Amino acid sequence: VVGKTNAPIFGSTIISKNRVYGTTRNPWNLRTTPGGSSGGSSSAVAARMVSFATAADGGGSIRNPACFTGCYGLKPTRGLVPMTEGRNFGMERFVHCVSFGPLTRCVEDTALLLDVTAGYHWHDPMSLPKPSVSFRNIVREALTRKQSRRPLKILFSSDFGFVSHVDSDILMEAKKAVQKLESFGHTVVIEEFGKAKYSKLPDLELGWAMAMGAQEREMVHDAIGEENMHRVDKSLTRSWKFYEDLRVTQLGDVYKDVHKLNCAIDTIFESYDVIASPVMPIRAFKAEGPVPIEKFANPLHVVGFLTPFNFSGHPAASIRFEGKNGAQPIGAIQLIGPRHQDDVILELSSLYESKITNNWPSAKL
Repeated sequence: VVGKTNAPIFGSTIISKNRVYGTTRNPWNLRTTPGGSSGGSSSAVAARMVSFATAADGGGSIRNPACFTGCYGLKPTRGLVPMTEGRNFGMERFVHCVSFGPLTRCVEDTALLLDVTAGYHWHDPMSLPKPSVSFRNIVREALTRKQSRRPLKILFSSDFGFVSHVDSDILMEAKKAVQKLESFGHTVVIEEFGKAKYSKLPDLELGWAMAMGAQEREMVHDAIGEENMHRVDKSLTRSWKFYEDLRVTQLGDVYKDVHKLNCAIDTIFESYDVIASPVMPIRAFKAEGPVPIEKFANPLHVVGFLTPFNFSGHPAASIRFEGKNGAQPIGAIQLIGPRHQDDVILELSSLYESKITNNWPSAKL
């Protein structure tokens, strides 16, 4: 273990800064953020300070920083990598949105790290048995064959039917990225912005914030006690006040919508093998913030491509767009697979990666 990296308080935003350690910056451009909440991890990996980092994703906190720093980030199938920190909070989670996973500079490193970390652990009752296959071997075999084990049908969505804004250059590069996969014999179907049909998902952003906020408040309150709650950042305690009196029926309504989400995703996977989208609808912004939410009809749409798959538990990866040599990547494509088919996403990611330039920043930190 090299050490801990910086993160926002309780992983609550896509900017990695806090009152103790200050602001983390993006090694591609020190004026911009590396994302969050695992921004310290993504910055350290992109700057080649470490070979890989562990991270957690409860609303895009692996995929967003991977996108902003050009790393490869995988939110695995829920339960594939055990979450062993739960006992520190003295309660079991009732919102199962968070998954542990790797941030690396290449797909094969992620596959290797999964081979080591995946499997059951008694501290996590949701964890799954260790897979019988080696993810690293699957990636290496795909690169040797220069194709997937079978042709895939891929559905690209520009907005999932609800994300209210995507920067035009990001949308253009995302389409170019997914079309690269056709060279490996895969079929790509693109749904344009504002025209989602097969890829239309319910907008659960407010429900996600409500459920995660309620759980977070209870965990922190029990861990530090009422007498220390005044020490928590006011930006969080202000939002937590909305969840103090959350009724069971309100949480029930959220999970009725989660059921609708799961049904919608299941319907897509009846006809398609992989879903693709942009990771983030905007570029990396100023390191100190604020998050540029003014472009969106709903501010939470800034992570609208990410949170559906935290609720659903599907594996979802962020892999960078092709960029100019030495230039900061402007974004990344997200690849989502059926549950327990992380190997399909890793295999597809490795083939895509073989088609792009995988350079890294030379900023002086």
